[in-house]
Amino acid sequence: MGWKRFLGLKKALWCAGAAFALVLATLAGTSVTAGAASTAGGAAGTSVTVESAGAPGAGEVAGVGRSARPCNIYASGGTPCVAAYSTTRALYQSYNGPLYRVTRASDGTTKNVGTSQAGGYANAAAQNSFCAGTVCTITRIFDQSPYRNDLGVGPIGGNGGADAAAIANAVEELLRYLSIVHAQVDRIATEDLILGGQQIRTGDRLLMNLPAGNWDSEFVDSPETLDIARNARGHVAFGYGTHQCLGANLARVEMQVAFATLARRLPGLQLAVPPAELKFKDADIYGMKELPVKW
Repeated sequence: MGWKRFLGLKKALWCAGAAFALVLATLAGTSVTAGAASTAGGAAGTSVTVESAGAPGAGEVAGVGRSARPCNIYASGGTPCVAAYSTTRALYQSYNGPLYRVTRASDGTTKNVGTSQAGGYANAAAQNSFCAGTVCTITRIFDQSPYRNDLGVGPIGGNGGADAAAIANAVEELLRYLSIVHAQVDRIATEDLILGGQQIRTGDRLLMNLPAGNWDSEFVDSPETLDIARNARGHVAFGYGTHQCLGANLARVEMQVAFATLARRLPGLQLAVPPAELKFKDADIYGMKELPVKW
């Protein structure tokens, strides 16, 4: 089990790192300003639990009930969580407080999104209703542990301003436009269905091209154009469904924070060589060999 968890973590960090390196390289020299297009925002999140060293093994958590959450399990092994952050679910069986805060781009109003019930998952319906017709950005993640060390995405006390929503929107469009995985993704059909007029039967193997889906004119207008103001949510750069990249939301946060920081700290950042001289990798995972910059 420990080895499987290690592989899962390795895959998540690999996805996040690949996405961050790819889009950071592409955005260098591009200025992102306020004025993101209106879109219905959703916030599927990622769970991050920070605990003290020595996480308990299977034998140490024997007797813990099925309804126990990660921090209950760690505590039963003598290593209680020193911080607990998640945008998807409660990390304690009895936790029924806020998970994170979103800020609405249209009017700057904020809303805390909590669990649907004690020990449950995020109340997605509440967020969908609040963010309908605009862009929402996560601006604080609440610590579920007794220490209450909340994380502010940007200076505590602020919501990041209108540029935060614009950058979040730009990240989605860059992911759509560039994609990351250029290899064929294969899946096995679990039921009979018709897709695009093609009969698919249970057990058939399907080969899918993610960039082709992201550049489908039925998904967005003028897909060959990079438009950071468009609503690109719904792209498949990280895959879709059960097998979606585990590090997708971590990668999004990394890129949003990095772009905002670069724009603030290095406003004169630009390419040090002509775009035609940039070298790209010849691999299934799209990216660059190097990115010379100056400021």
